[in-house]
Amino acid sequence: MGASHANAAGGRSAPSPASTSGAAGAPARPRSAPADVLPPFPAPTIGEVLVLGDEEPMVRLDARRSAIGTLLVHGAVVAVWEATTLETGWCTASGERAGRTVHTPGNRELVALADDGALIALRHLSMLRRAVFVGDTEPLEVDLFDGSHTVVSTGDESTMNVLSITRVGSLLELRAEPLTRPITLDEVVRRFGFVVTGGPTRRERRNG
Repeated sequence: MGASHANAAGGRSAPSPASTSGAAGAPARPRSAPADVLPPFPAPTIGEVLVLGDEEPMVRLDARRSAIGTLLVHGAVVAVWEATTLETGWCTASGERAGRTVHTPGNRELVALADDGALIALRHLSMLRRAVFVGDTEPLEVDLFDGSHTVVSTGDESTMNVLSITRVGSLLELRAEPLTRPITLDEVVRRFGFVVTGGPTRRERRNG
């Protein structure tokens, strides 16, 4: 991840925190999609694409898979999110976090990191606007409640794919996005136009 930042793809250490809570001159963020917006073009489903990468970069989940259970992203060591309220934050596998943690009405984190990766609480999909997940040396793997599964290609020597998840109306779109190695957390925040809200970087002890 550069001289001062750990590589997202080198060892289990997660990328170092972004140096500021909001980068000046960051790309303008797209507007939130209203709940009744329809997907603008046909897209394959998760059952039709086993690997997200250069040839097939995206899938769109149907309404059932977008709203039931928990979406798991195995292998993620960084999660960045934005809620429909525009509250934004990130967390890493090493316990660092910044910005706002978005909680559901049941006091569960909408987007979180667990021992084996990241998760999104799909029951509260309407609270999510988008999220980005960064892996380590192994491919990111997405699992849904019904056994549906896809893998994000790791990329090549010069690029690494991260997983971007965006809510479009009541559906989720999953896309492999290539970034130039080495990847820094600062770059992920800037590249996707996140403006991190809330307080400074802090470290928390993760359970387990």
